[in-house]
Amino acid sequence: SEKGGHLPAFFVERMRCVIDKRLEAIVSRVRRGCRLADIGTDHAYLPIYLMQHGICERVIAADINESPLAVATQNINKANLQDKIALRLGSGLSVLASDEVDDIVIAGMGGELIANLLAEAPFIRSSRYRLILQPMSRPEKLREFLLTGGFTIENEEIICQGEKLYNIMQATFVNAPAVTDLAQFYIGNLPADTPTVYWDRVCKHLEQCLQGAVLRGNTAERQDWERILEVIESRRERSCGQ
Repeated sequence: SEKGGHLPAFFVERMRCVIDKRLEAIVSRVRRGCRLADIGTDHAYLPIYLMQHGICERVIAADINESPLAVATQNINKANLQDKIALRLGSGLSVLASDEVDDIVIAGMGGELIANLLAEAPFIRSSRYRLILQPMSRPEKLREFLLTGGFTIENEEIICQGEKLYNIMQATFVNAPAVTDLAQFYIGNLPADTPTVYWDRVCKHLEQCLQGAVLRGNTAERQDWERILEVIESRRERSCGQ
C-alpha cells in the first residue's frame, strides 16, 4: 500500500515505523481491534505500522508479485511480527477467506483496477466489511462501481503531499439504491473543504471529455458532459469560498 508516495512512506528507526500523510489517512480509518487485509501490500509498511501500534488484531499482507513479498518478509522479520502478519501471494481478494478479515485496504492502484478486484469478490457485499480505498487514478470509475453496486461511500478525503493529491475513500455495503446521476461519480462524498486544486484537475479532465464528444458530433454525450462540468465547476467555486 505504500506505492505512489511522494516520499518513502516508511523507515525503521529502532524498529519503529514512520508513515507519511497518505498512510496516516488510511490508518485513521482502520477500526481498532479488527482483522485487516492489505491488498497490494508491496513491502508491508502499512501492516507493520498497524501491528506495532496495536491497532489490529492481525493482518494479512497480500501481493500479486513475489519480489515485493520477499522484501515484505524481510521487513516483517526485522520487526519481529512473523506471528501477527500473514503473507499471501495472489491476485486481489482471491487470497482471502470471507471469515478472516473485517477491514480491507486497497491502495496505490488505479480506480478501475480496484473496482475490478472488488467485483471479483462478491463476499464483500456485506455490511460487516469496511473498505478503505486509495485510487491513484480514475476515482470516478471506482465511485461508479461502488454507487451502482449497493455500497455507500461513508467519507472521502483528499490528501495533499507535495504536488501529489491522494483520494482516500471509506465504503461499506448497505444495499443502497443505485446512483444514476453521473455527476456523483465525480463528487462522491468529498467534503466542502476539498482543495480547489483537486476540482481544477477534475474540471480539466471533464473539459477533455467534452471536447471529445464535440469532435465526435455526439449531441447527447456532449450535453451530459456539459451538465457534469457545470456541477463540478459549481463545487469548485464553493471550494474557493471556503
